[in-house]
Amino acid sequence: MSTLRWQVLDITDESALTKLGEEWNELWERSAVTHATARWEQVLSWQRIFAPDSRLLAVTVHEGEHLRAALPLVQSRARKIVPVWRSLWSHWAWAGDLLVDSLSSHPDAVFDHLVDGVRSLRRPWLWFDAVDLSQARWQDLLAALDRRKLSHVARDRFPVGKIVIHGPNAPRDFAAYQASWSGNFRRQMRKMVRRAEELGGVQLEIHRPHNRLDIAELLQRGFAVEDRGWKGAAGSSVLRTPIAMKFYQEQAEDLAKESQLELAFLRHKGVDIAFEYAWFSKGVYCTPKVGYDEQYSHLSPGQLIRYLTLERFFKDPSRKEFDFVGPLSEATAKWVNETYNISSLVVSTGRVGSNLLLKLIEEYGPKLKQLIRRNRETAEPQVTVALPASNECDDRNLSTVNRESNTPPGQVAPASATLKSELV
Repeated sequence: MSTLRWQVLDITDESALTKLGEEWNELWERSAVTHATARWEQVLSWQRIFAPDSRLLAVTVHEGEHLRAALPLVQSRARKIVPVWRSLWSHWAWAGDLLVDSLSSHPDAVFDHLVDGVRSLRRPWLWFDAVDLSQARWQDLLAALDRRKLSHVARDRFPVGKIVIHGPNAPRDFAAYQASWSGNFRRQMRKMVRRAEELGGVQLEIHRPHNRLDIAELLQRGFAVEDRGWKGAAGSSVLRTPIAMKFYQEQAEDLAKESQLELAFLRHKGVDIAFEYAWFSKGVYCTPKVGYDEQYSHLSPGQLIRYLTLERFFKDPSRKEFDFVGPLSEATAKWVNETYNISSLVVSTGRVGSNLLLKLIEEYGPKLKQLIRRNRETAEPQVTVALPASNECDDRNLSTVNRESNTPPGQVAPASATLKSELV
């Protein structure tokens, strides 16, 4: 057995970037993480655009010359008060993940070393905005934290829907998948398809560009479709948000280098009426952005692009899953055959007082929160520290929730109240 060692690496140190980047992406390939946004280039791009003045660290574990675990963290302040190391999250996008080598022969030791690296950090908490705690790697991390007696507090945030397309638990084919829908939804989709055919038909195009100019042209064309919808009217579309457009341009170029970028268009009589921004990696199709032209709402373009995309994917054995990425909504729930839950997680680094404070929050926080809520109208303003929550994820699913519930953009609909949890 080779010696394990942990390190905390400052990723802003350019002299170490090239070698670490190669090791990082090799580790991603060996890990259970499917999202391409956990790759090295995506981590750097996110920090460069959304946190350019903040330090970017990686807690790593090496076994000999092999990178066995890596966790990216950005310097931040929770509620602009508490200094923390935070996951790479913004209202527009997130990146990074806990990468662990699936080939390691002694995983417990790897996690113990990773936690030792966490204990060396000079801020009281690690603050993870969105994690799937059902995944083995996160369960193993929590177990290692318990072995080192480091406190951690988790709160449920929202479910995410996915569609299993091929594999042991998948429907036999597209017809069998359709049979799993409610009778009402099947009738609705038959009616939508028939109406589109009667009015001239629609065509699905999926582009996988590699050239930078082609990528820029397709993104401009696609996000123009989104801008012709309700987000454009509200001023919250990508085209009207320069930092978002810059991010998606950089992300798309990085994805395209690995042949992971996919841009889907639904066209009607030569006009783009719906657009979907997505990436495809390790058999999983992920779609954080979708938009449609409201002038063609009578064709239900948002539903039709989903229908035709899935019809095509069920004929392609390489397509294992379709991941909606963001919060499950009434609209997306009609399509999914599985869900997973996203949680917030705060971890103590063992600094003086950080363990005790987290334990007090876990024990008394919910009760105090209920008390404050009951007395909100008459109570003096309270200072709170909130678990990571975003009420403007600006992804396709949360946008759908807002749209269908008539909630103003940037606000969470009442039915999605679980998106926000507070630590008091």
